[in-house]
Amino acid sequence: MAGRRNSGSKWLKSQSKSGGGEPKPERLLLIQRHVLDLTHSKFLSYWKRRQEGVAYWFGKKNVSDLYDVVLAVVVPKAYHSSGNYEVPVEETTRMGHMMLDVGLTCLAQIHTHPPGVRQHSGYDDEHAISTSESFLSLVFQDYGNIRAGDLEDITVHERRSGQWVVLGDEAKRQRIMIVEDDVDLRVGDLESRPRR
Repeated sequence: MAGRRNSGSKWLKSQSKSGGGEPKPERLLLIQRHVLDLTHSKFLSYWKRRQEGVAYWFGKKNVSDLYDVVLAVVVPKAYHSSGNYEVPVEETTRMGHMMLDVGLTCLAQIHTHPPGVRQHSGYDDEHAISTSESFLSLVFQDYGNIRAGDLEDITVHERRSGQWVVLGDEAKRQRIMIVEDDVDLRVGDLESRPRR
């Protein structure tokens, strides 16, 4: 797997303004960096076998301020091959009930693709776990053999007006914010002060 890249990110990455004529996303998904890294690590075994893998991000959807927060990564039992994955209906139901019991909603699906395939296939469009407005579907190419720790090598699809829309780099950064969850501001401990 490719190593983690130092992105020089701030504690809470700032939103950038929309550009390139792309409509600004209406919602913002907050994800802690360790959750993004954990998701990446879940695909290691599938990358080694050259098979597609799948995971889901569950969390809290805040309707009032349009911020969603990822709290859990769920990897279901599934069938895996080099060209797709399939989660049986009973597994989807079981996973949904488990997360609903703790008050969490599915905010995004994440899956891997073969090398060079960055976007949804027709199969992906038809078999997404959700087609509700603003639902996200992320694709890690090369079966997950990508740089960890940022969104650069991840294709983000968002459900808009009944269609899957691929978000450009700027819209992707406006839609998903990586929150640094291990912030240590000590460059070096302060020396003790003389007593007065």
